[in-house]
Amino acid sequence: MKSVRERERDLAYSEFVQGQWAGLYRTAFLLTGDHQRADDVVQTALMKVYVASPSVVSMSHPAAYARTVMVNQLTRGGV
Repeated sequence: MKSVRERERDLAYSEFVQGQWAGLYRTAFLLTGDHQRADDVVQTALMKVYVASPSVVSMSHPAAYARTVMVNQLTRGGV
């Protein structure tokens, strides 16, 4: 069973994803030129953001961090 803190973290993360998905996807598509690959890049980046941050809301610029993760994945051959 999840603690209250874990549920709050998951809710904040879910809201972040809902609010940022479209913009992150557009960026990923511009970088890859492929819809399926862009989708994979966004999903992987968001997973890394979730794991790396104890709380998305506590980050000063989580969307910028996610975009940086996506660019790093692509330039380093991660996805």
